This record gives sequence, C-alpha cells and structure tokens, in this order.
Amino acid sequence: MPNSLRLQQSQRMALTPQLQQAIEILGASAAELTEEIHRAVDENPFLELKEQQGDPVSPEHALPEVSPWKGSEPGETAEGGPENSDNAFPGTPGASGAEHENFQELDFGNRSWGTPGGEGETTPIDWASGEETLQEHLAGQVPYLRADEQAKCRVMLLIGDLDEDGFLETPLEELAALGAAEGTGGTPSEWREAQVLLQSLDPAGTGVYSMQESLAAQLALLEAEAPDSERRLYRLAERAVREFLPELARRNLPKLRKALVCSSEELERMFPLIRALNPHPASNYKTETVEYAVPDILVVRRDGEWRAILNPAAAPAVALNDEMAGFPEPRRKGPPEEAAWAGKLSEAKNFIRSVEQRYRTILRVAQCIVGRQQRFFTQGEQGLEPMVLRDIATDTGLHESTVSRATSGKYLQAPSGIFELKHFFSSHVSSGTGAEVSSRAVRALIRELVSAEPDGKPLSDSKLSALLQERGYNVARRTVAKYREQEKILPASLRKRLSKKSC
Repeated sequence: MPNSLRLQQSQRMALTPQLQQAIEILGASAAELTEEIHRAVDENPFLELKEQQGDPVSPEHALPEVSPWKGSEPGETAEGGPENSDNAFPGTPGASGAEHENFQELDFGNRSWGTPGGEGETTPIDWASGEETLQEHLAGQVPYLRADEQAKCRVMLLIGDLDEDGFLETPLEELAALGAAEGTGGTPSEWREAQVLLQSLDPAGTGVYSMQESLAAQLALLEAEAPDSERRLYRLAERAVREFLPELARRNLPKLRKALVCSSEELERMFPLIRALNPHPASNYKTETVEYAVPDILVVRRDGEWRAILNPAAAPAVALNDEMAGFPEPRRKGPPEEAAWAGKLSEAKNFIRSVEQRYRTILRVAQCIVGRQQRFFTQGEQGLEPMVLRDIATDTGLHESTVSRATSGKYLQAPSGIFELKHFFSSHVSSGTGAEVSSRAVRALIRELVSAEPDGKPLSDSKLSALLQERGYNVARRTVAKYREQEKILPASLRKRLSKKSC
C-alpha cells in the first residue's frame, strides 16, 4: 500500500480545564462540595468563606448579585482585557482595604488552626475520634490470656488480620508459612491454638472465616456456660448451624427433625437460641465514616403549590477574599510573580463560577421535578408520576448527562422526608384507563397489600396481580414477582411458614 499525504477536516470537542472543573463540581454531592470548597480556600488566597445569612434561597433570588473586581486601572480585568459583565463575580468588596500597596504585606504562612492552651481553642488533634476499634478492644484483652508470650504474639497477628466484620482473611496455613519465612515460627497446630484463644475473647464469634462459623462459635461458648440440662439443645443448635443453615432459614422442620434426630419440642426450643445470636459480632466496633445526606433542595408549599428552593446550609458560600480586594489587580503579562498571582485570581473566579453554575443547574432541575411530582408530596409513593431523564432534559433544555449529574447524590428535603432526586425517576406501567402509572407507585401498592394480608393466608403473586387489576393497574404476575423481589418481600410460601408460629 503506497504512502500518501492528504488533508482532512474534522470536529471534536475539547474539554478545557474550566469545563472539566464545572463537570466535577456539578457531579459532587453536598458533602463532597463542602470538602472541595475548603480545599480550594486553603490553597487559593483569593478565596474565602462567607457566612450564610437570611432564609433559604428562593427561586427568584437564587444567587447574589455580582459586582466587578476592583482593577488597577479603569476598565482593566485580570486577563488584561476590557471590563465586561461576564467577568463580574459576587463577594467582591468595594474600595475598603485600599491602603495595601503590594501582596508581600500579607503573611499567609503564619495562619494556623489555633493556639493550644487558650480558652476555647482547639487543634486538629482534638478532633480525632476517640471511639475504640475492634482491634484495640481485642488487643486490650490479650495480656490477660493464660498463654506464653509466643502464643500471645500469634494472637496479636491474628487480630491484625481481621476484617471489619471480625472475620479472618488469611488461611492459617498461609499464616504459618508466613511466620516461618519471617522467623516468628509457629506450626499450623500452634496457629490453630492461637485462633482458639482469639475466639475466647470478647466479642464472641470473632476470629473465624464465615458467619456460619461465627454462629457456631457463639453457641459453643454458650454451651460451656449452660446448665447440664440445656447443653444438648446448644449442641443441636450448633450442628444445625454448621450443617443445615439453609433448612433453618426455610424452617424446614421435618427435614431438620429427621437430620438432627430430635423431638419437635427440642426443635422449637432450639430456634430462640439461634435467633439470639449476633451474625455480625464486630458491628459495634466498626469505625466507618458515617455519610450524612445533606439536602441541596428544600420543598415548601406556597400559594397552594409545592416549590423547590435552594438550601443555604448545603455548602459554604465562597467568594473573593475581602483582604485581597484592596490590592491592584495582577496582570498576566506582568512580571513572573504578578503573573502567578493573576493565575490564582483567574482560578478563584473560575471556581466561583463553577459553584454558582452548579447551584443554578440543580435548582433548575429540581424545580422541574417538583413541578411534575406535585401529587407525590401530597399523596406519597402512590402519587408518583412516571418520569425519566429524557423528560427533565426536554423541559429544561439540558442534556440527559447533565440532568444525570445534577440528580446523582443530590437530595431533596420535603415535609415527608429526605429523598434523592434520582428517587423520582421510574418507568411506567399501563392503567385500565390507558394512562401511565409509575412503577414505584405500583411497588408501594404491593407493599400495602402485603402488609394488610391476613395472618397465615399470604397473597400469592397471581392474587396480587388480580387485586392490582381490580384497582386499574395492568400488571402481570411476572411483573408482580419482579417488583416484590425489588421490595425485598418474601414469596407467599415463606411468608406463610413464618406466620405459622414465631419461635
């Protein structure tokens, strides 16, 4: 194939750093945005946090008015071009602070988190969590074990191998081989003895490899403390957990009675022992960070209609620094030091613009969602209208990907609770009148029907389908089964077994 040169025209979209930043900020949750704002304020001296004042922001006054930056010469901006309204930003002060002559007067390096020892002063060390971890709780009991130092050392190594549920991750054989390679020694049997020592510590059920083993270990400890007359029950329960856990979950009493060779009375007395166990023995010691849902939008009722407004507490207000405003505006074409300051100023303006654009977009999308879902805020789930991303994109003139970013991880607070904006999107099913109904509304109705079913007579999927059709919803049995599984509702056969007798 001969080589040749030719010209070809093509178009492609290039994401500028400013556009990339705007996309990232739009997709961030309120908590992530707060963290990003604090990071930007720490790194850029032209940014500062403003205290929120007043009531929640209404749609008519979603964002503060803008005012131009005080440049070094009339009509000049940071980019060295003519002044215009597009370069105006909120938070820029007036002529106050003009007594500063240059940027070197300000010493940003001496700012600190606070001076220890003063009344009311705190440091980042004071904010460290004081909660005891699972590893700390177990390690505190190791010195009191009746074992030699080498065995205690192996127990400590096992504690370090525990996951967040209190289960071991590495097989004992591998730990023994690793100990031999590192010179700590220990045969597989010695590591097994160390595991038994670990299992004797509080909380019971840790130091195993599965939930099944954890339940069995808890029963073994209870058996050792139980009276002689009850020890057979604990042994039966331990065997049932180890060998017949699926049958226990399904309450297959005939098979359990035959496999365990026990009476019906013993079987009935065994179930409360198993239910009293903790399948997650390390749950009280987890140290995962709790993520709170901070609503970006508040829904209020005005003039008989539900409306969306911005929540001013969702994220800190960021603006240009008052202290820096009194300096002549740096120029990009000036000396290197001044050009660097000009870059910082440009970054600050772009960041503020991206944050404000995020607020506008989320409010715009939320207003459209609330306008479409008026019945939801009055009637609940059954009043939810079918809606997809394309509907909101059409109403707002935004791209579907933008709507997706504006609703993912964003929450709305209404009198009935806090909901993610994604919650309002759902597919539709047909009603008897030919109208479309949200699938979430049908799922809510299925929950209501199941909760009201008679004891011992659960509604089958076919019966649920018939009841829905009587109410005007054309939902097939397979669709009912799918919605029931999505709502985590057991089949009718299992609901019937559970309702027969609560052990």
